[in-house]
Amino acid sequence: IMILLALYLICMICTQFLQNSAVSSIFRLLAPVIAIGGGYNPVPMMLAASMGALNGYLLPTATAAGTICFVESGMTTKQWFKNGVFYTVLQIVLFILWVPFIFPLK
Repeated sequence: IMILLALYLICMICTQFLQNSAVSSIFRLLAPVIAIGGGYNPVPMMLAASMGALNGYLLPTATAAGTICFVESGMTTKQWFKNGVFYTVLQIVLFILWVPFIFPLK
């Protein structure tokens, strides 16, 4: 579960500074390589890459729509970050509870 969480968090952090579609495209190619190299099922690893890249709630740069909403709302980056922490943590917890039980790692 730790390697799954690590891949998820790496993708999530990268997507805060890059477009989520770019991060998803890159890490969906790397995830099966990492999984097969470690003897794991590639499906949960690819889900970690995709879902981690979709977790773009902390900064407005993660998605184009987030950037537009940020500009139009007049919020500060600090306000945006504070509002996104709950959804980010919630998505991480739900992912870690759900994916390993639906798609076993080995």
